[in-house]
Order: sequence, then structure tokens, then C-alpha cells
Amino acid sequence: MNPLRSRPAPRQVAADVDLVDDNGRPALSAHTLRHTFGTYLTRSGVDVVTVAQLMGHKRLETTRRYTLRTQADMEAAVARLPTDE
Repeated sequence: MNPLRSRPAPRQVAADVDLVDDNGRPALSAHTLRHTFGTYLTRSGVDVVTVAQLMGHKRLETTRRYTLRTQADMEAAVARLPTDE
């Protein structure tokens, strides 16, 4: 645990749960897991305010950076709009 933080350092967490590559370096980081968590929530249709609360963000701009959107995500959002058909 990092003595200057109240929680374990991300690399230590990755090592503790055996998420390391063949060289002993973390293969996955807590940062990557947070991005994945936020992205999957938004792709599942969870609104950004709820995602922000779940991630502990005070500002929606912070949440936006964690929720990586693709062109396909945006096209799918537009395709869900009702049409006159």
C-alpha cells in the first residue's frame, strides 16, 4: 500500500489479483478496468448521471472521459430514434 494514499496503488492491486504478464508487469491496470466499467455501463444504456454516481465522479466531464464512445455507438444511438414508418 502506498503510504500517501488511503487505498492500494493500482499496480499493486493488479499484481495481487494475478493480472500480470510473463515479465511480472501488470497486464491490466485499475485505470483500464475503470474505463471498461464506464464504457460498458453506457453501452448498456445506463444514463451518464448514474454512471457518474457509480464511478464516484462529481463532474460529468470526468465521466465522459471514462466512457469511450465509438462511431458505431453513435450510429446505434441515432438508429434507436423513432421514425415515421
